[in-house]
Amino acid sequence: MAAKPMEEIQGAEHLDEAAPVSENGDPSPPAPRRHRERKWIYATVVLCCYGFFKEFKPSEPFLTPYLTDSNLTHGGKNFSTDDINELVYPIWTYSYGVSVFCALLLTDVLRYKPVILIECVSYLATRLL
Repeated sequence: MAAKPMEEIQGAEHLDEAAPVSENGDPSPPAPRRHRERKWIYATVVLCCYGFFKEFKPSEPFLTPYLTDSNLTHGGKNFSTDDINELVYPIWTYSYGVSVFCALLLTDVLRYKPVILIECVSYLATRLL
């Protein structure tokens, strides 16, 4: 028995030859493959949102006035501007660089999820201080 030409198959005109076809002739890919294709999009969106909210620091503009405030009843720390620029900010910058390097090594050992959770908890703890 000879196979029918493509023109004789009813409804064949809407099939795209470039579209993937599963074993049963369905033009859509199987469900697990579609799930894998969308999984990286979800992970990318979550990581981008995490990075955005991690770096969103609305208190940063108020840090120097807070540290130089001499009114200790309002929580001021009574540092001079020179002390902040020469002692606090350089240590802050270099300690951040060291912590990023340690986080990189820790991420290789533990993978991403535990490191992100540890970082979130640590970040919130330092903000609450």
